[in-house]
Amino acid sequence: MTEQQDQSAQQRFEDRYVTSQEICKRLHITRATVVHARRRGLLPDAIAVPGVQLIIWERAAIERYVAAWELMLRARRNPRASLTTLKAEARA
Repeated sequence: MTEQQDQSAQQRFEDRYVTSQEICKRLHITRATVVHARRRGLLPDAIAVPGVQLIIWERAAIERYVAAWELMLRARRNPRASLTTLKAEARA
């Protein structure tokens, strides 16, 4: 069996896609904040899932947006930290 066959369908989904819920947990923000950012055009287009209110993105397409957002939030939450320190924390 190949490595991909060993993975469950759920694991393959989680490796390729990210949900708004996961972004909320990572950034400690509300879903409304994600929805608002999406409506303002601050995030790439999401994948629509018909019949449910689920917001998902391809992980590769949104990661740089989330990383930048995370860095900005860390700076706001800790205004005395230097940019170098914030970037180092973001990589850890």
